[in-house]
Amino acid sequence: MMLTFGTNWKMRNLGREEARTYARVVAASLPQLGETQLFILPPATLIRDMASEAAGSNLLIGAQNFHWAPEGEFTGELSTALLKQEGATIVMVGHAERRSLFGESDEIINRKLKRAFEDGFYAVLCVGDSEPGMSAVMLGETFSRQIGIALDGVTPAAPGKLIVAYEPVWAIGEAAKGSPSGDQVAACVDLIRQALERSWGGAGREVPVLYGGSVGPGNCRELVAGTGVDGLFVGRSARDPHRFVLLIREALSVLAKT
Repeated sequence: MMLTFGTNWKMRNLGREEARTYARVVAASLPQLGETQLFILPPATLIRDMASEAAGSNLLIGAQNFHWAPEGEFTGELSTALLKQEGATIVMVGHAERRSLFGESDEIINRKLKRAFEDGFYAVLCVGDSEPGMSAVMLGETFSRQIGIALDGVTPAAPGKLIVAYEPVWAIGEAAKGSPSGDQVAACVDLIRQALERSWGGAGREVPVLYGGSVGPGNCRELVAGTGVDGLFVGRSARDPHRFVLLIREALSVLAKT
């Protein structure tokens, strides 16, 4: 399974040239990172500029949000067709902020996933627990619900088209309450893989599972060593492209030994 690393820029106010430089630096690093898939999810207005810099590389540029309908009276929304026109090849669904701030339910996430795969996109499905210290039973129920509903009626995509990002809600953003231990990540990754297999059978075993949530140089090794993850979904520690590449190199050096 190809190791995968990505970052979500959220609503960062970057200029076009800064965004292009970022994509250029990351794309140039790919030949030294081996068989590794990278993706960046910038604000939608920067997709075209970054996609042009990433052209011909294994770097995917995509969108943080989109509508499930192909078109229609949905003021302020973007369709996958419009995103594809800008050069996007990957989209994100289910992020904790979309769920909590914009009321996106598991059912809406399911509709979005169907649209993404119908239009040939890669998709990052975010799942996560809401509070630290949840019991194994509650964690299992959480991941079974989120993944089971999200993939209901969704035909297994080509290998690598679906990426699952495990993001503990309590460990993301500026109000993070810390980060889980390696053992906690390993337990949650195992539950996520069980839920994927229940939905997709053998194909579920081929889905990359990433860890995201307050990950950086200080805890990167613990969060990937023996936890069963296939990569990282990085936030603030990826704001500088050179630091992002260094973090990927550090994670790869650990994953190569597991």
